[in-house]
Amino acid sequence: MSSTRIVKVLRPITFGLRRVHRMGSGPFSRALLRSVAVVLCLCAISSNLACNKSRSPTDPGSANCGIYPDQASSPYVLPYPVGSSHQVIQGNCGSFSHQANSVNQFGYDFAMRLGTEVTATRGGTVVVAIEHRPENTGQYGDENIVVVDHGDGTYGRYLHFQTQGALVDVGDAVSPGDPVGLVGLSGFTVGPHLHFDVSMGCYEYEPRCPTVPVTFRNTSPHPNGLEEGRSYQAVPYS
Repeated sequence: MSSTRIVKVLRPITFGLRRVHRMGSGPFSRALLRSVAVVLCLCAISSNLACNKSRSPTDPGSANCGIYPDQASSPYVLPYPVGSSHQVIQGNCGSFSHQANSVNQFGYDFAMRLGTEVTATRGGTVVVAIEHRPENTGQYGDENIVVVDHGDGTYGRYLHFQTQGALVDVGDAVSPGDPVGLVGLSGFTVGPHLHFDVSMGCYEYEPRCPTVPVTFRNTSPHPNGLEEGRSYQAVPYS
């Protein structure tokens, strides 16, 4: 089944899950949400991996959806510690929630276990550190999030942290590689992962701020952005 057909199936199921959640928070509702969420997550990841084998460079999710800055001179490093490796489960212009020409088109989703430490991709000052929101709601707007102001009009945004999972406070100065949070299940997610993007001019999600393409200087070459379905190891950098 193609990724486009998978998305067409997942969207109505996702809306149905949100309706179930609004109907109540009893044991049956929670169990149903958890069970179906696991199935959806496995289907989405399996679809991404299978579709990547035959995907052309111009198809959605292939990462070739814009002009990217030079990797060697990029101020950004991967959002996890040196020596670790994580898979990109949704890339730029992805077919699920990072569609081309949307404000989220240059977002990355990295598969990570619950509690995985996330690190700063670039230096700056923390302007948002939200960690009080509950997990497992499946709702947009419930994300625990850290935002770092890079001082040049761009903001690094790290989403889906655990409740009480922010490792920084507003006003803290961070450098590349500094811990900023722990991966959780807050907000619109069907499985533990990190959503990272860089926005330009503002950092709020409502109204939504546009994302911009970025590359990461401490990993293998990716002139058109990180490729969906591939794993990238963070190597030492200066």
